[in-house]
Amino acid sequence: MNRGVHPQVRQSWFLWAGTIALFYFLASFQAVSQVKNAAQTSDFGSTLRRAQTAKLPADIRSLSSGASVLSRFVLGFNPPTGLRSWAIAGLVRHAYGVQAFEADLIEEDDPEAARQLRAEAVSALRLAREAGWQRLETMALHQAPKADEDVGLVFWTAAAWGALLGLDRNDLDLLADWPKAKALAMWVLRHQPDYGDGAALVLGASFELASPGGDKALARQWLQSVLERHGSKQAMLHVMVAEQLDLEAGNRDAFVSRLQLALQVADAHPGFENRLAATKAGWLLSRIDSLF
Repeated sequence: MNRGVHPQVRQSWFLWAGTIALFYFLASFQAVSQVKNAAQTSDFGSTLRRAQTAKLPADIRSLSSGASVLSRFVLGFNPPTGLRSWAIAGLVRHAYGVQAFEADLIEEDDPEAARQLRAEAVSALRLAREAGWQRLETMALHQAPKADEDVGLVFWTAAAWGALLGLDRNDLDLLADWPKAKALAMWVLRHQPDYGDGAALVLGASFELASPGGDKALARQWLQSVLERHGSKQAMLHVMVAEQLDLEAGNRDAFVSRLQLALQVADAHPGFENRLAATKAGWLLSRIDSLF
């Protein structure tokens, strides 16, 4: 890994479930969103009433936005591989994890603002993908990685590409690049399947589930493996599985149970990522009747 990158940068930005140290510091002294606490009650009606108030916490939005601005600044200086991965991760987290989700939250009340948020997210993800691909074109991806930072760059480039494909489905040229994006995710799985506390398996599973003819059984196996190892501390894993498996299967009971479990995990481990997951879980619960 690049020795010129500050150790705190390496440790905090190369993990899927983590974020910059400042995020963790502030989040640890913040109460988790009220909707998340609804999971502690057995009255599902009460859970829904609280879930309907779900909105993105202001501190998450502002801190994530600040990290995204810093990421853009860093990329403007043609940084080395490790720092480039750091910056790409910041763009992806804010664009897909915050802006795209907030667009979903406000769409019914303000569709134009939601459209603008998604457009901004797409722009950021394009920048992230291009910044990653620019460096990857000079790497020998048919060989094993020479350093951990190579794996990080491939992972975050694939994540940016996948997120972009999810948000901008009208771009036919982009859709034609789907095999390239999936190939990057599979490369990470081949060379470092334990990357990012399950992040590599989650990304690989997402591509398999979304790919025509993808191996759905293998994807479910990967997700189950990640849940068993990291589900006790990562609330977003439960939210993602609820959306990608339970919702797709039309299993309302499993969907609700999974989201309530996500709220419980977030309550026990109220970090940045889990607070965001709790907000999303609450929002999904508030829409349960329209989803099933």
